[in-house]
Amino acid sequence: SSGINAEYGGEIACRVMKTCQSLGIKTVAVHSDVDDRAVHVRMADEAVCVGPAPSSQSYPVMIKASAGGGGKGMRIAWNDAEVVEGFKLSSEEAAASFGDDRLLIE
Repeated sequence: SSGINAEYGGEIACRVMKTCQSLGIKTVAVHSDVDDRAVHVRMADEAVCVGPAPSSQSYPVMIKASAGGGGKGMRIAWNDAEVVEGFKLSSEEAAASFGDDRLLIE
């Protein structure tokens, strides 16, 4: 049997899961204890917990333009320094591309 593995949560994982489920494709959410009650984990047909992860180690974080599309204004941050830099760069790119510097953090 085939399926889709969603390792990162958030809006995109939820959209992928909804689409897969409407097509009859089973979904699997891979997560740490920190995300045990996350929406994508509850939506998945199956969930696999890979163990504990303190919230201080719960990267990556996705920073993206709220008015965006096509990947513009989107950054993935793997640590605190990348969050600071990504926020600055994403808001600048969002403002230039969409006239709106507001961001979403996932």
